[in-house]
Amino acid sequence: MSWEAEVIRALQSLANPLLDAFFLALTQCGGDLFWLLAIFTCFALNRKREGIGLSILLLTSFYGTYVLKHAIKRPRPGPEFRRPVVEEKLTPSMPSTHASEAAGNFGYVALKAKRKWVTGACATLTILAGLSRIYLGVHWPTDVLAGFGFGTLILAGWAYAEPRLWPKLVDLGKHVKKAYL
Repeated sequence: MSWEAEVIRALQSLANPLLDAFFLALTQCGGDLFWLLAIFTCFALNRKREGIGLSILLLTSFYGTYVLKHAIKRPRPGPEFRRPVVEEKLTPSMPSTHASEAAGNFGYVALKAKRKWVTGACATLTILAGLSRIYLGVHWPTDVLAGFGFGTLILAGWAYAEPRLWPKLVDLGKHVKKAYL
């Protein structure tokens, strides 16, 4: 058995219905619906910059991981590893989109919040979202690590680009508003 299979088995040796529910909830922290709700909340609270930043990170991570998944074509762990509470996934495995979205988006939230407790909470949720994918048997550990790496790379790119692009985006928004309103 490979070391990755051993890691999945070790995590699943702790399995029980409460842990299944816990990891099913946590896996959503890296899911699209969770982040779409976060983006909607940002716009509802008039936090446009954060809403746009999360939108860019989400879209880049989502489409970027799918391109990589189909280029790498690594199969997911077999049905013997999948917890009965999750459905079979038909897409390739590497990198984990959930791990990528968690790393990039929670990293962005931590950067914007600039508070130690928020950074700690975001780091914890990122790690748990990744662990959930392994526990549920839908990803190999290296898929999750690759997802963390890809999400962090996207975050670094946006952290560099955002201060340079934001004034141009605001200016563009003003021109669009004048033209259509």
